[in-house]
Amino acid sequence: MNHLSLRIIPRLAGIALVTGLALAAVPAQARGPVGGTGQSAAITVRATVKSIDLKTRHVTLVGPEGNAFTVKIGPAAHNLDQVKAGDQVTATYYRSIAFVLSSPNAALPPDAVAAAAGRAPKGDMPAGAALNRVTISGLVVGVDVAEHTLQLIDPSGGEVHTITVTDPQRQKQLAQVKVGDKLTVYVTEALLVSVDPA
Repeated sequence: MNHLSLRIIPRLAGIALVTGLALAAVPAQARGPVGGTGQSAAITVRATVKSIDLKTRHVTLVGPEGNAFTVKIGPAAHNLDQVKAGDQVTATYYRSIAFVLSSPNAALPPDAVAAAAGRAPKGDMPAGAALNRVTISGLVVGVDVAEHTLQLIDPSGGEVHTITVTDPQRQKQLAQVKVGDKLTVYVTEALLVSVDPA
């Protein structure tokens, strides 16, 4: 990983901490959680630059299995002129989902979307990071343990949404969910892309 990636990772971590601390800053008794679950995963993909056309901003990459593909790099990406054939492109995608079940009288966080991004300064190798965090809350108006479904509605009213629970572990937890409970879902996604010279 190059020096630029090392500078962007702390920024991304800082963004994640700031958005993540919004939940942690609320005392547990105010949230009134009665249960929660979550999962996270990260995947990293590496490719080698085969060729680059600076005029059209097309970069042909070769994946780890020898598959070649071409991508068009948008104008927001700086420093494309720094990239040469043989350079290594690394992309890491991270996703985390957390579900918090709260009692009927608990205050819910507002639905929200927070996003942040950063990119390499002019003159460095291209790199960038983006983070997106979504918070959505709903009131449980129906639970069908046999069919593995939950029915949720926005607490202020609106359409009923039926959610099918496909994860066997979470299907077992459905028996804990009661009509009137509140469910908050936190989804965090991050993407980090860097180019290392050959």
